[in-house]
Amino acid sequence: MTSLFHQFKASVRGLLRVPSFTLIAVLTLALAIGANTAVFSVIKVVFLRPLPFAEPGRLVALYTSDLAKRLPGIRYIPASVPHYLDWKARQQCFSSMAASQPGAVTLTGQGEPERVPSLEVTGDWGSTLGIKAPLGRLVGPQDGRDSRVAVLSHGFWKRRFGGDAGLVGQSIVLNGQNTTVVGILPANLTLKTLRGVAEVLTPLVFTPSEIQGSRGLARMEVVARLKPGVNLAQARQSLVGIGRQLQAEYPEDQGAGVDAVPLWEFYYGNQRPLLAMLLLAGALILAIACANVANLMLSRATVRHRETALRRALGGGPIQIMAPFLADALIISLLGAGLGLWLASLGSDLLRPLVPAELLSAYRLDAGVLAFSFTLSILAALICGLIPALLFPHRALSSQLQEGVRGPGHRPWVRSSLVVLQVALALCLSVGFGALWSSLRKLQSAPIGFSTERALTFPLRLNPRKLPDAVQRERVVQGIVEELSGLGGVQSVGTINLRPIVDTAPFSFSFSLPGREGQGAAVAIRLVSPRYFETMKIRVLRGRDFTASDYAPNPNVVVINNSLAEAFWPGEDPIGKQFNHIWMDGSGGQMTIVGVVADVRFQGPAITSNLETIYWPRYHFPEFAATNVVIRTGGNPMGLIPAVREILRRVDPDLPIPQMRTLEDHLESAMAGTRTQATLLGLLAGIALLLSGSGTFGVLAFSVAQRNREIGIRMALGGLPHRVAGDITKQGMALAALGLGMGIVASLFLGRFLASLLYEVSPTNPFVVAAAVMLLGTVSLLASLFPALRAARLDPNRALREE
Repeated sequence: MTSLFHQFKASVRGLLRVPSFTLIAVLTLALAIGANTAVFSVIKVVFLRPLPFAEPGRLVALYTSDLAKRLPGIRYIPASVPHYLDWKARQQCFSSMAASQPGAVTLTGQGEPERVPSLEVTGDWGSTLGIKAPLGRLVGPQDGRDSRVAVLSHGFWKRRFGGDAGLVGQSIVLNGQNTTVVGILPANLTLKTLRGVAEVLTPLVFTPSEIQGSRGLARMEVVARLKPGVNLAQARQSLVGIGRQLQAEYPEDQGAGVDAVPLWEFYYGNQRPLLAMLLLAGALILAIACANVANLMLSRATVRHRETALRRALGGGPIQIMAPFLADALIISLLGAGLGLWLASLGSDLLRPLVPAELLSAYRLDAGVLAFSFTLSILAALICGLIPALLFPHRALSSQLQEGVRGPGHRPWVRSSLVVLQVALALCLSVGFGALWSSLRKLQSAPIGFSTERALTFPLRLNPRKLPDAVQRERVVQGIVEELSGLGGVQSVGTINLRPIVDTAPFSFSFSLPGREGQGAAVAIRLVSPRYFETMKIRVLRGRDFTASDYAPNPNVVVINNSLAEAFWPGEDPIGKQFNHIWMDGSGGQMTIVGVVADVRFQGPAITSNLETIYWPRYHFPEFAATNVVIRTGGNPMGLIPAVREILRRVDPDLPIPQMRTLEDHLESAMAGTRTQATLLGLLAGIALLLSGSGTFGVLAFSVAQRNREIGIRMALGGLPHRVAGDITKQGMALAALGLGMGIVASLFLGRFLASLLYEVSPTNPFVVAAAVMLLGTVSLLASLFPALRAARLDPNRALREE
């Protein structure tokens, strides 16, 4: 222990004598360890943090696996009420199964009215997940459809009611009705749904019309618990059989099925490719940094060759020979880890958009992240210390002791190989960044089917308790639209049940064509008002838009999008065609197509819209209290907000004032994820370029220093400076060319990690690869020129005197 302590003291003194070497090595490892620590902090909170349920490994999510006609952009299609009930009745692999349905409730009587995201759950939902309420109870089987009870999330309870324990058993007003708060959820539980985070639980009980209703109305999120001894593969095989049974019994189920995934994947699986890419990028950065520091230490080992030779002469074994190198590397790595943690904390805000909102409270640099950073530092120390220790030449002691201060020019291929490795890895990161950036540019210029300029949008939720008559509610909506249309600067106003990009949940039903019964399909339906297409600037390709006469009772006319027209009437004019539909309550009818409009990217800008969609006059579905308003203006749409608020307050003082944003803001939010990905990978690629350039510079600078005598003699004999500089530059560019060749091959292999994150761009696009090669080649050239210019300015007389 004493000798170890003395070795570390000697290493500290030695490193302090070469501050430039120590600083460069520490900064190099700090950048790599900081980048990896920051990425790990996200991976830990998303994938390594267990779900806050009892035995979460046995929980699975069931969904409609419509493999043949799956809606684009939606990973998991929810279930209809009949599907859920059929699955539950026929399954044998689960000990329990429950359903939930995202929604929203309006809270009044407690300060400002507020629209609160909610989750309707069946009575066995809590027991299936294994949740217990710390205060009160959960929604249970005893809570029927007429039960006015609610369970609050811990965060909402704290925020809105100050954490008052006496609230349990008391009433609050939800949707205009007194509702008893029966429980509070655990603090570590967030009500995650496919639509976001809910803050209130209410009972979900099905009516007879819902039970017998449409099998195409996908709105139920289903969770189940595997029986002991049953694995996921067995459950999925059983579900395949159930899907086939239902397809045989119900014609509208053709092409549909049922499947299951682990619950954590249902919630967060779509982030796996991105985090895998960032983890791989971090590993490449660490490899480049270790190669760079190992090269620095090899250079330092050459200068210290006489010290090493003396240790051998005094009988030192392998451990004594390697000890100084490992001690230096460990000190540098620990300092780099400390600085890297500080850099990771500074960069944590950059990664925050990658963390789901419900997990942000757990996103921090905790003990697990510290342990990861410490482990990385030990790994880096071993790599950086062992390479110079193991590769130091084992020649005769006499020859080592007799060499001059400059030391031997041993094994230059080792340092050159490390430079080649750095260039190859840096090219992989540069190609990845180039592909993501090209994808972002294409997304920004991709047509989305409507105009976002000067358009304000907001949700409008009327209280069905104050306006129980559905037709009356629809008249109030029409009155609001008319008032908004009369505001100064307003060009047109339209409404829709689900806005493009903003509201991405599907709303589908089954339909079939006359003469082709049994070949039904699930399509998306959008309920729109007059002038909606005009307001959104969605092109009418054929036929006509809706007119006022279409809003008379039962005209049975619809407008479809181009994808639906091409899918079912290829090469034909669909205007005047008819089809049969099945609505949510099982009723149906025959509809006539009067218009075809351009495709709209409902699910986001990255999803090419082949989402088959039917637009229906909103007037015929007044039972839907929810709608969304879009206002097209001639100027700044945000200037209308005070007037819009005043109109809504006049309609209902208890109406929660919704958040109002422009369509441009919504589109920017939809693009934020891709922009964050490109920015992060760009930062990592920039670090890789910096380290690669410094590595090339270091090797060539050391080579020039080692060859001072040779270069001095050459120039004394008439060698031209530009030829000397050219030889040094050629040496550096030869290493770069070899590294670039290896990097191109490696990027072809690693491109598969990026494929799922790109939009209309190949991860190995030749233009992207060529640009990355030119960029890295330029960096390598600059790194080679500085040592070359130094060699060209060398004074032969001084060089020979120094030797």
